[in-house]
Amino acid sequence: MLRSLAVQGRAVLVSSHLMSEQEDAADHLVVIGRGKVIADTSAAELVAAFSGGRVTLRTSARPEAMTVLRRSGATVAATGRDTVTISGLAAGEIVALLGESAVPFAEVSAHRATLEQAYLELTRGRQPPLYGTPRRPSGSCSACCTCSQSLPP
Repeated sequence: MLRSLAVQGRAVLVSSHLMSEQEDAADHLVVIGRGKVIADTSAAELVAAFSGGRVTLRTSARPEAMTVLRRSGATVAATGRDTVTISGLAAGEIVALLGESAVPFAEVSAHRATLEQAYLELTRGRQPPLYGTPRRPSGSCSACCTCSQSLPP
């Protein structure tokens, strides 16, 4: 329904903390933290900014793949017996380089953050605490601030 209103040229404003629902519905996002706009961008751009440009590679020839990719300027880290994480090269470039060097591989997948991951990272430290600083009621024990145990004066 919201998408159909937007197609009609109407502006649709949705205030929500349920990012998983908004990921497919929102084209443009405005994120507000502590009363200030901290992002005003498209959903795709926000997700891309927090995806980190990382690619995961699964290969039976891990040492050879790491050598080829490092020579091309990528940052490469072994993350498992047959997996590496690469940054600095796009998935398509990795496929081309490994193909040219005849290095076998089973999977190449670009890391894509979810909208929720991007939102949480963006707002980290910008949100006020959920609850204020707890205070001990006068006359309560020193072990906690919510018990009803009274101490002698």
